[in-house]
Amino acid sequence: MNSEALIGIVNNAALLLALGLLYDSFSYKVSNKTIFDKIITGSIIGIIGVALIFNSWELAPGIVFDTRSILLSITSLFFGFIPVLVAALISAIYRLSIGGPGVLTGISVIASSTIIGLLWRMHRQDLRKTLGNFELYIFGITVHISMLLLMFTLPFETAIEVLRVITIPVILVYPIGTVLLGTLLNQRTARNEAQQALKESEARIKHIYNNVPVGIFRTDSSGKVLSINPEMAHIVGCGSPEEAIEHYTDLGKQLYVNSEKREEFVKMLKKEGSVENFEYEAQRKDGKRLWLLMNAKISAEAENGFVIDGFTMDITERKMADFRIRESEEKFRAIFEQAATGICQADLDGKIIQFNDRFCKITGYPAEELMNVNFRDITHPDDLPKELELVEEVVAGKCKNYSIEKRYLHKSGSSVWVSVNVSIVSSSEGRPLYFLAVAEDIAERKEAEEQMLRARLAAEEANRYKNELLANANHELRTPLSSIIGFSDIILSDMSDNLNQSQKKYLSHVNQSGKLLLKVISKMLDISRIESGGMDLHFEKFQPGPMVEEVIQGIESMASIKNITLSVDMDTDIQEMTADKGKVQAILYNLLENSLKFTPSKGEVTLKIREKGEFLQVSVTDNGIGIQDKDIDRIFDPFVQVDGSSTRKQGGTGLGLMLVKEYASLHNGEVSVKSEYGRGSTFTFTIPIAPNIGYDSETVRMPEEVN
Repeated sequence: MNSEALIGIVNNAALLLALGLLYDSFSYKVSNKTIFDKIITGSIIGIIGVALIFNSWELAPGIVFDTRSILLSITSLFFGFIPVLVAALISAIYRLSIGGPGVLTGISVIASSTIIGLLWRMHRQDLRKTLGNFELYIFGITVHISMLLLMFTLPFETAIEVLRVITIPVILVYPIGTVLLGTLLNQRTARNEAQQALKESEARIKHIYNNVPVGIFRTDSSGKVLSINPEMAHIVGCGSPEEAIEHYTDLGKQLYVNSEKREEFVKMLKKEGSVENFEYEAQRKDGKRLWLLMNAKISAEAENGFVIDGFTMDITERKMADFRIRESEEKFRAIFEQAATGICQADLDGKIIQFNDRFCKITGYPAEELMNVNFRDITHPDDLPKELELVEEVVAGKCKNYSIEKRYLHKSGSSVWVSVNVSIVSSSEGRPLYFLAVAEDIAERKEAEEQMLRARLAAEEANRYKNELLANANHELRTPLSSIIGFSDIILSDMSDNLNQSQKKYLSHVNQSGKLLLKVISKMLDISRIESGGMDLHFEKFQPGPMVEEVIQGIESMASIKNITLSVDMDTDIQEMTADKGKVQAILYNLLENSLKFTPSKGEVTLKIREKGEFLQVSVTDNGIGIQDKDIDRIFDPFVQVDGSSTRKQGGTGLGLMLVKEYASLHNGEVSVKSEYGRGSTFTFTIPIAPNIGYDSETVRMPEEVN
């Protein structure tokens, strides 16, 4: 073994470690996080490489040996691509400047050391945890066996001679140097990580201190504030901790509403060393009062006392809620005792455990007798089974409460009708606790209901008699009236030549009066059927056009007598509808007759028919006398005419508009009116084009074959 080579290589390795230590001492400011930082690091390492080459051991002119391979391989392993690339370029440029037969070999060693280090780094991501001394040694062996193999880039005889001289020194020194330099950087990495973790921990603590929604403070025992966080400053009404420290020089006098509470707090601290959940009323800097909850302990001794550390929470909302709860409980107690209804509380077995005075009065029992009585004992036997079923449903969770009308057994032996609403009160976990019942005495209401029932039955009986009377009157009057109308028609048409003017006039009055009386009887019979629910609708399909023509033909004579212009505006798209044709004709006839009746001579009446979606809309507009606002709501009532003068100039029965409304309602339609007094009115009715639109079988009875 060549001792000169060994000494030269050891000296160069010692220089490498010395420069490594020097770099470790002054490189703490370089973070290696940015590209610029990485270039700076690579440049420093490159300069170290130049120093190593400059102080290399020379075997022969132009053939030198140094520890640049250790430097560059470790740099690749610990610093990565950019720093080692910069360092390798600087080292390679300097080696080229030296020249000599070993230039190619030197450049090749630089390249191989760099590449092996980068490949090893790719394989080992977490260097600090995985790179132990043994692995560093194997890494050093690998790098420098590669270096020895690259000696064959020299002429063969030269390479053999070089290997003979340097193989043993290289294998002995270079791997150990790799381990030492790697260990140095391992320690540096661990130290940097610890420093970084410390900084992050301090930052987290500072962030928590500044942002936690709890006031944190440090004071001395005299009441002087030493430090507080922003939340504590906010709680006491200051804009910043500095403002609070400057303002609060004596907490006992400035913060505590009751200074005795401060003294109590300090005494507890002296005795126990710490205080938990201490509540007190405080006053902010702006004078606003609030409630605070404090936990504190003595953390250090001071010259004139001790230092107190603690945290504070604003519990004003909670205290206000407590006050409101107490106030609510007091109000509930007052309501419970003074309520106009009976209120009682019973356990899950039904035993009454609390009640108010009104409940005692309803049942007739004094308080001492009612206590611990089971509700079953004061419930009428006929009502008990039904209520027990409801109780079981509530206990089983099928419902939250129930209401029942039942009878209590009064102490006097009589029965008292009450309306009871019972609910079950549960704990926050959902466990049933007790029943709460509110009982209202409904004896008077029950008596009123009995009277109303008797009155309704009497009214229904009277209505039945009325309907029978109308039916009989219709039968008894229709036959003679038909005869009178028929024979008067025959006389007026076939025997008019044998009658004088007075006879014709009298017969015309008889004929018209008979027809009017027959119309009144028919309308009253229809109204009776509607009221009793006996009116049927006979649906059929028909074309509205011909139906309207029939109505117009029947009403034209009345219009011509008063010289009234009767016009029809009908939508030609309406081809077919399904309804009770007779009832629809009656609606049209009654509306037109009503308009013609109250329209002066030479006036105008317009019939307008439109299809609105799935509905037929019909409007009758006139320029007659109109309707006053006070009469609008009652014109559809029976026997009502807005012309209420004694002369009854317009005639009529006052039943036509009522039948219009009822016929439209039977079709699930509606009628409306708009009028301006003195200028005319517009009556509008809307019915479905087909009976299944909005049909309600409970409102309209249909023949079975139509359904």
